[in-house]
Amino acid sequence: LDLYQKEIGEVDDLAAFFGGCSLHGANHIFVEDKKFGIRQGLWSVVFLSALSMFLFQVADRVIYYLQYDHITMLDERVAKNLTFPAITMCNYNFVRKSQMSYSDLIFMGPLLGFEEGMAPGFPLAPEPDRPPGSRFSLDEFYNRTRHTIEDMLLECNFRGEECGPENFRERHFLCKPKVLIKNSTNHFTTAHQVKS
Repeated sequence: LDLYQKEIGEVDDLAAFFGGCSLHGANHIFVEDKKFGIRQGLWSVVFLSALSMFLFQVADRVIYYLQYDHITMLDERVAKNLTFPAITMCNYNFVRKSQMSYSDLIFMGPLLGFEEGMAPGFPLAPEPDRPPGSRFSLDEFYNRTRHTIEDMLLECNFRGEECGPENFRERHFLCKPKVLIKNSTNHFTTAHQVKS
């Protein structure tokens, strides 16, 4: 057994090793049953040159990285009238569990990760006032359980003036996070989130 492992673990010569190696060029330098000639010498020069350039570039990038160089460019301009850029606020928790009722859990539970017979793990809200015999409405569910701008907006200032929830116009889309955009007319509107 030791003799077999020794035969597997050892390579007879470099030519046999590099003959089965995937390192490009090495199999042309060390060729079985041939003396080291002009062709092998040229391959050696090309191989060592390429390896040297590669190692030089690796060392150069490592040294450059360790220097922590950074460039900060600042272009400052004075403007009398500044148009506010669009602002988007998204809340990926599109429902408040504290506002969910038992009937919401029955209809929306599977979409929210709850299985039948599973305890919700939070106190359920009272049933909403619905006309008797009315069907479950996603729009009504979302309007009742969604996060409102009053809950999300902590502080708002624009051009030194305070703004609040009254400066926002909300629109929401079912099964998507709410998106609010402040446009250049100093009003907030919403739009679909664009995937880039």
